[in-house]
Amino acid sequence: MNYVICLKQVPDTKEIQQDEETGSLLRDSAGSMPNPDDHSTMEACLQAREKTGGIIKAITMGPKQSRASLRNALSLGVDEAYHMRDKFFSGADVLATVNTLAEGIKKIGLPDIIFCGTQSSDGDTGQVGAELAEVLGYSHVYYVTEIIDINEDETVLLSHMEDYLDKIKVKLPAVLSIDSESFTPRVSTFRDKMLSQKKPIEIIELKDLKDTNRENYGYPGSATRVKSMFVPRITRNYEILSGTSSEKADIILKKLSDWEEIL
Repeated sequence: MNYVICLKQVPDTKEIQQDEETGSLLRDSAGSMPNPDDHSTMEACLQAREKTGGIIKAITMGPKQSRASLRNALSLGVDEAYHMRDKFFSGADVLATVNTLAEGIKKIGLPDIIFCGTQSSDGDTGQVGAELAEVLGYSHVYYVTEIIDINEDETVLLSHMEDYLDKIKVKLPAVLSIDSESFTPRVSTFRDKMLSQKKPIEIIELKDLKDTNRENYGYPGSATRVKSMFVPRITRNYEILSGTSSEKADIILKKLSDWEEIL
């Protein structure tokens, strides 16, 4: 069985700069960390391989900081790592990101199952898994909480969506978006972390893909445009009340009465 896991390195700061023209984040200007949902996703993929054997390939798209997610994946036992990095990939929305990842996955070899996090902490769209499945013609299941059984033809899963827990049999190939709280991630040893620093990470650029049309990637290939981004300012006023509970209740009631007259 062949598996691919899609990883993402996300900004680790609120004070991040923004491209004035495209509205996208300037990721090189900020600290970063692995996307929180990807920890559970990694564990789900590792457990699947333990059931079937096979190869896991990790792929990410982003600036140089994204290599940290790949190094972590290699330290946990991922076999191969691929970094899609090119100036033509920058400024991508969900659609352009999915098209880029799909082309990258085609290059490294289409797998039986692609594992994705449910969403990322920066974009927070929750759409990459479903759109990737659509582009590649794969089946897709969201909020996977357990992999019950798996073979070369199909997998049986539990999917928890709000108040419903569904048991689903899915024909392969498939994209699975993993529930962020259902797989307790393992931790790599110090020795594995050190060894992962010596393992190769293959860089994939636009020229390496089958589709080399620049208009299909990054900002030009995006169907949406960010009009503006800003850090919200707290403008609410507050007042600390003193006195007994009865006295404070009287003050609150008086203020509510005053506000009602204004409204």
